[in-house]
Amino acid sequence: ESITLLFPLGRKELEPGQEGNLAKLQKDVRELLAQAARLHQAVDIDVIGHTDTTGVEAANVSLSNDRAIEIRKKIAPAAVRAVRVSANGVATSQPVGDENTEEGRQLNRSVTFKITILSASAAAPGASPED
Repeated sequence: ESITLLFPLGRKELEPGQEGNLAKLQKDVRELLAQAARLHQAVDIDVIGHTDTTGVEAANVSLSNDRAIEIRKKIAPAAVRAVRVSANGVATSQPVGDENTEEGRQLNRSVTFKITILSASAAAPGASPED
């Protein structure tokens, strides 16, 4: 199941009504971490912020990074020592949706995640959610 977290145009805060999606994401992260711990695996979560093509690219880069950081803050409390949660903004360089439609532009005002499961020995010593 896919979880989509959407943002208003030009904002780093989630759109109103996204609380349920955020809660589901937080629950899924906790479950993933519990499963990884049972299997003695480490987890690397990369939160990737996106923007649509509205506005100046330099501002979009900053905004996409801010979005990723906001979501990282909301999922990092669920993280444990064997987890690294990073935040990166890619602005318009990795579109999620079609910029030629309003629905596509809305999808581009979002965050995506890259989750990597590592062997416990591959985890960086002292890795923390703030890395």
